[in-house]
Amino acid sequence: MPSTPATPASLIPNSSPKTCEGLPGGEVLQNPSDPDATYDGHKGSGYQAQISETCGESNDVQLITGVDVEAAHKSDQDALEPMLDQLDEHGRRPDIMYADGGYGRDENELSTDKRGVDLQSPVGGSAPQNKDDLTVDDFVIDEESETVVRCPNGCKPQSSTHDADSGKTTTVMRSADCGGCEFGSQCPVSKIAGRFILRHTPAQRRLAARRAEQSTDAFKENYAIRAGGESVNSGLKRKTGMGRVRTRGRPRVSMAVLFRCAGWNVMRALAALKKRGIRNFATAAGAFYRIILGFCRPQTADKPHGVRPLPILNLFSSDLVLAAA
Repeated sequence: MPSTPATPASLIPNSSPKTCEGLPGGEVLQNPSDPDATYDGHKGSGYQAQISETCGESNDVQLITGVDVEAAHKSDQDALEPMLDQLDEHGRRPDIMYADGGYGRDENELSTDKRGVDLQSPVGGSAPQNKDDLTVDDFVIDEESETVVRCPNGCKPQSSTHDADSGKTTTVMRSADCGGCEFGSQCPVSKIAGRFILRHTPAQRRLAARRAEQSTDAFKENYAIRAGGESVNSGLKRKTGMGRVRTRGRPRVSMAVLFRCAGWNVMRALAALKKRGIRNFATAAGAFYRIILGFCRPQTADKPHGVRPLPILNLFSSDLVLAAA
């Protein structure tokens, strides 16, 4: 979500990929008059906005519930925790959160699980090339001790030991079981120095389980709702001009983004009220006043720029879509 023109590469020392051995990261200065703006290879220079929106099918209207403006180079993987903190602060914690693969690392899955939030996000990385290949998820594993109980063929291991320091479990299978196993060509167990060994970490086990779940038709049908989040990004850029905010500095950019999101919510809310047949638009005016009032609070120590998460109307359920604009 660029906000200011990038400084030409010729004016940034050692910024040309043709002349320097190590390229600078995204935090390289883009504009002397806007030191907070950074660079992203996909979005360009400036800032990006993390946006959460409701997506419950029973809602009269889907509204934006959280906005976080950050530097363009920031990874989406690091955006989930701050967004959930913001939603928690205002009592908007969702039951389910849909996000694309950019938010779905294992650490985020663990964090959302502790909060009681079901994160629906595709697993990154490459899946097994052969769909018939077995994975760690096909083994029976005791999640508390992180040790293997049985292999996919029902055989008990000779030994299975979890090393808490390295976080790895080493499982040794009996040669008599693995030597003539019908699943030998599909199994992740490797023959090392005459022994049949499987090594895995808790993260690999969880990721394998998520990949197995996400290969089902039920997951694909449920996750299809995530595509609706992109229409919000597109609409904000087309109707409010949020693709290029004509101001500089993170505080001003944040305020500009928040006002645009507030306007988007007002348009959505008015459409919902009209659909309900409410002709007394004094109610709508009161709702609009509450939204604007949310931006007029005084500055505090933890929010020095006076930027506040977006107030919203009580017209929706708690399922959310998270996307970066």
